[in-house]
Amino acid sequence: VAWSISTEFAFYLFFPFLIHRWGRTWWWKMAMALGCALGLCALAVYLKLPDYTPSRPRGEAIISGLVYVNPLARVFEFTVGMFTALVWRQFGKNLKVGAIAGTLIEAAAFGLVLLNMYYSQVIGTAAAHVPWLGEPAATWLQQGGCVSVAFAFLVFAMAAEWGWLSYALSAPLGVLLGEISFSVYLVHQILLREYAWKFQVYSSTSRWIVFPVYFAVVLVTSHLIWALVERPFRS
Repeated sequence: VAWSISTEFAFYLFFPFLIHRWGRTWWWKMAMALGCALGLCALAVYLKLPDYTPSRPRGEAIISGLVYVNPLARVFEFTVGMFTALVWRQFGKNLKVGAIAGTLIEAAAFGLVLLNMYYSQVIGTAAAHVPWLGEPAATWLQQGGCVSVAFAFLVFAMAAEWGWLSYALSAPLGVLLGEISFSVYLVHQILLREYAWKFQVYSSTSRWIVFPVYFAVVLVTSHLIWALVERPFRS
């Protein structure tokens, strides 16, 4: 997960420039961020970069290095989040919606995210047929570009707290899961690979047993990291 920590660190280096007069300049800064991502996709096509395979030498330029890991290719998603915060501060807090309508909006936001994720492969494949975008654009879209707007709508809907779904998520358990979510991100892949690489002996075990045990270990480990490392260091 070190690559994403580095990418997020780069976002906060960009942030002072991005946030300056954001209310008036958001449109061209977001366009510039999107143009940067598409430009890097075009550059990868021009350079005929290969995609990642485990056998490739470390340090070789590849598609995912340019359009997936590179913060210049991912800053569009960051600006989408900034724009969502801007819209919410201007409208979300003052817009009143009934509980039933609010719940329907929240459910629609969840549905839009799931639908967007389900069709991300199709969207990426369609983009790959554009000659100057090709496979790099498919990689960028499938790894976050095409779902960032749907997730932004979900974040807005949950932040507005209009319906019963956001109310349920505000329960202590939901808040706790949110608090430990970054620790979940840090450990989930490590534990998943540990299982895949070192515990093939359990491959015959039913998934109905393996998956709950895996998720339980992830959540317990994440909670310990949050309680014993993250919170004390923050204090």
